[in-house]
Amino acid sequence: MHFKNNFIYRVAFVALLIVMGITGACGALPMNPMGYEDIVTMAKPQSAIMSPQGNKTAYTVRRSHVEKNQNRDEFYIWNAQDKTSKKVFEADKILQVEWTEDEKTVYLLTQDKGQFHIVGGGAEGFAPLASFDERVSVMALSSDSQHLYYAIAQTTSDDVIKQKKELGYVYKWGEDNCFTLDGKHFKQVEFEEIWCLNVPSKKSYFLTRISCDGIYKNLDYYSRVVSIHPSEDERLLAFSLSKVGRSDKGEIPVSNEIVIWDTHQQQWKSLSVGLYKRINQPCWLSNTQLAFVESSIVNGVSAQS
Repeated sequence: MHFKNNFIYRVAFVALLIVMGITGACGALPMNPMGYEDIVTMAKPQSAIMSPQGNKTAYTVRRSHVEKNQNRDEFYIWNAQDKTSKKVFEADKILQVEWTEDEKTVYLLTQDKGQFHIVGGGAEGFAPLASFDERVSVMALSSDSQHLYYAIAQTTSDDVIKQKKELGYVYKWGEDNCFTLDGKHFKQVEFEEIWCLNVPSKKSYFLTRISCDGIYKNLDYYSRVVSIHPSEDERLLAFSLSKVGRSDKGEIPVSNEIVIWDTHQQQWKSLSVGLYKRINQPCWLSNTQLAFVESSIVNGVSAQS
């Protein structure tokens, strides 16, 4: 796994816009004063991910369609050699981008028409790999590009919610665990399932699940999967979890932690990893050594029992 540096991505994106003259994908900036509709409909760059070898840059631009009352994300690939940019995909939201090491393929996690999708392709177009009715929070690509790991949020069923509403349940923070308002219904993310998609066969298989209360069942907070990091041999999967506390005033950010799942032994590894205010850029140094940045301090932890 290569070390991803968000700062470098931002600098690369700014440089990309300068080279493109801000005209290719984003449209020429008007010289006259801009009105409300001009601002609303103006293309807004979202993110940019440089390929591992630096020969290509994938970036997304959000466009507003006033007549449809809709925003759409457009996905572009910029080629550094001929300095050309090409729109290759679009969706309601493009949530995540993963390059293969050989730069031939890029995988996207998208949300479109109420569903979540994983698609793969390149400058010549994209093909669907998997679609989901449930929310897919994050995905990760293995070092050999053969597997995509992803987390699916499983919420309380509508039947259970209907039954509890009929019984007169009142949902409050601290009484019923991690409920959030979803339209006119209160829904609970009970756990997140971790799956592995075999890219060549397009078949997925279940690995494990992470409870909303975290693997240690602490009721003072709930956990959400922020990122997944498979080791090079894919025996160990490191998960960065965002831990949010509950109070009468709603969610309170508490800390972050890293937990590791052993796919061979089918169990969580016992680690001396504490809770951190912020965890950035976890990266496997070897099949048993994981490094990450915590509040600008580099930390390392052994994944051995």
